[in-house]
Amino acid sequence: MADWKKVKTFDVYDDFDISNIEDCDYGYEAAAVGANSKALATLLKEQAVKSVEKATDDIRKILRIVRTGTSPKYVYKSIVDKGGHGIEVMGPDVAEKLFKTVVIQGVPKIKIGGQMREPTLWKFIEGRERLFKVQRLCFNSDKEDVFNTFSGYRYKAMESFDISLIQKHLDHWKNILCSGNEEQYQYLLKWCARLLTKPDCRNRTGLVLLSKQGTGKNTFFTDHLVNIIGEVYACYESNSNNIFGQFNKKIENKHLVVCNEMVDAETASQRQAISYDRLKSLMTDQTISIRAMRTDAYDVDNVFNLIVVSNNDMPFRIEDEDRRLIFLDVSNQYAAIKDSAEAREDPEIQKKLTERKAYFDALLKEKDHPDFLATLYSYLLTQYDEDWDPEAQRPLTKAKELILQRSIDPLQVFIEDNIEEIAKGDRKSTRLNSSH
Repeated sequence: MADWKKVKTFDVYDDFDISNIEDCDYGYEAAAVGANSKALATLLKEQAVKSVEKATDDIRKILRIVRTGTSPKYVYKSIVDKGGHGIEVMGPDVAEKLFKTVVIQGVPKIKIGGQMREPTLWKFIEGRERLFKVQRLCFNSDKEDVFNTFSGYRYKAMESFDISLIQKHLDHWKNILCSGNEEQYQYLLKWCARLLTKPDCRNRTGLVLLSKQGTGKNTFFTDHLVNIIGEVYACYESNSNNIFGQFNKKIENKHLVVCNEMVDAETASQRQAISYDRLKSLMTDQTISIRAMRTDAYDVDNVFNLIVVSNNDMPFRIEDEDRRLIFLDVSNQYAAIKDSAEAREDPEIQKKLTERKAYFDALLKEKDHPDFLATLYSYLLTQYDEDWDPEAQRPLTKAKELILQRSIDPLQVFIEDNIEEIAKGDRKSTRLNSSH
């Protein structure tokens, strides 16, 4: 039997999952009982024990049970819709519904519904909970009494690498994402380095990239981070309700969330979707309360880091004293150019289109190299600075100043401009005095 207590997490990059258990025959052949001999009985008993042990070892590859709150939670290596695997935490009702569909073949039969049958996965673990039980659940910990939901990143660091394989992307990050500003570029590198070096950390600040469409914010930046981390621990999200709404399971165990076109809610029913206070708490709180439909809420380690990418120049309002969001000064030098009859006849625009295509073709060619992501990951790890503080060393940017100006409530401006007259009661409303 494997020493399962030394296994600290599931291997989400291994293909083994519940379907392998469902298809496996664990080798107990009760039908072989023919002679009533002591030797045969002993042999069959040993065979039964081995089949149960083998099934138990396989089930431990995909299942743990931890008690959180008033009821046990089932930590399960799930099959993701797009392929691959994730880690899901389920309540007893959801777990029973799923595990009752899987029959454990080749183990001793038990009495089910008045008949002797091979047990379902649910029946198999029933009464054997102690074999799957863990004391605590963490994202990433070295302590012996915890089980980790973090399996590691998809890519591994290289002992040596050729920086020329990623140089065009580094230039893009500096010259386009940061408009050539060295302070912002160094902040971007160190922010990413901290994210990748410390998988259980929160940077406590979020990056915001606002620009016109087609500048390469996702294809040549966020896509690479998501691919390095892996879709188990990183995701794209355009529905803010999945982050700020009542049911937020989408961000459970997510080390990086990339929000595309996250905008302020305009209607009363949507207004709760984005909350500045909620955003701050996600960046700073030690734990996140996760709630899914038909499941009691439970707390998990907070490893949430945020990047907002938008073609909207005013995606949401921020507070005057905000120190959580870093708005980079993204350049529109290679932004998409609208196709029109006039543009096709304008030689200057056609020249820009040719230059734009050549620029992005070079980036595409660079990212297609088989060692590109491993090299980028390895390089970013070298940028990690243990003493670097993402809050204390945040850069001041023109984009942030502009958002702050646009975030001011017009009514507040009116009151501040006319506070003395309003206090005296001298200012009259032109709207109230206008004719109808």
